[in-house]
Amino acid sequence: MNIIKKLTKFVRKIFFFFLSPRQIHSILYFLAHKNTTFPIMNWNNPGTHDEKIHWLIVNRYRNPDFGLYADKVRVREYVKECGFEDLLIPIYEVHDNINDFDLSKVPNSFVLKTNHGSGPMFYEFIQDKNDKSHLDYASKKMEKALKTDFYQQNIEYHYHYIKPLVYAEQLLLDGHERLNDYKVYVFKGKAKFIMVCTERTTKDKRVNFYDTDWNELDFVRNDHHGNGADKPQSLEYMLKAAEKLGGPFAIARIDFYEVEGKPYFGEITLTPDSGNVTYLTDDAQIKIGEMIDLKITDFPSQKNIEK
Repeated sequence: MNIIKKLTKFVRKIFFFFLSPRQIHSILYFLAHKNTTFPIMNWNNPGTHDEKIHWLIVNRYRNPDFGLYADKVRVREYVKECGFEDLLIPIYEVHDNINDFDLSKVPNSFVLKTNHGSGPMFYEFIQDKNDKSHLDYASKKMEKALKTDFYQQNIEYHYHYIKPLVYAEQLLLDGHERLNDYKVYVFKGKAKFIMVCTERTTKDKRVNFYDTDWNELDFVRNDHHGNGADKPQSLEYMLKAAEKLGGPFAIARIDFYEVEGKPYFGEITLTPDSGNVTYLTDDAQIKIGEMIDLKITDFPSQKNIEK
């Protein structure tokens, strides 16, 4: 099975080598949407959330400058420049090799993460650094993650410009088994709504959407609807930070966590779900698409994009 997976990836890589970015994303879009109301990518007049995300990937995010915002380590400097250093989760060590870590410099519990990908394969919770078997497992997992080119998964070009690093980060706890993930959607510097993920490691994501006054929005298909979440105590500050961090972009999703009323910055996502969202209703796809202004073209410079 492992050989088949490797062969499939190799053939896919060779096949895509001969196609243009638009052709590649036409195929990726169709494969993800063939059973939906919007199966064919509309390049001339993109309207839905997913169509506009694919349009941005091809026409905007082939610029290496955008790699900074997807890099979970380098983006911290941007957060500091925007005046929100207090939101950053403490980092203990950063390396390009998992074997370079000095365990004496990290607490007993922490999180191992890589900076260049998204999803469970790119992080591991360490509850006890003296648990050698789990630490060995985590090391091998991170070693594999470092060798994984996240760009290849959905051909999101800006991820290709990130140097893979592995880092140890403070483990956030608030008494619950897992923290809620508050994802603030910002359009041209204006926060419009928040998505809350309570089961983000499962294959079928469970989510809820709220407006900025914490009224629930009817955006989610029934089979993906979550159990809901209370309004975070720090919502006002999250929104303020999100609008500043997401200000330059047509769309940006700014992730936060909250522990005992204190917010923490997670990451910036410029291409939510790679433009292959499974949990939005058709109406939500259209409504959110209308919020994305593709005319924003002056940040960052477009000089590095091949015509």
